[in-house]
Amino acid sequence: MQIEMRDLARKAAEQNRELPLRYSALFHRWFLFGIPGFGSVMAILWLMIAKPF
Repeated sequence: MQIEMRDLARKAAEQNRELPLRYSALFHRWFLFGIPGFGSVMAILWLMIAKPF
């Protein structure tokens, strides 16, 4: 996703155009996938610090 977003942004900048709708769709999907990823990292950090087991 990030590579495609980069390519879309680069192409839009080269052509002095706005970002296409595909970029927005990819960004929203990327953001939504990041929420559980961030939560997982926070849970791992909590487990390492609190050592509940």
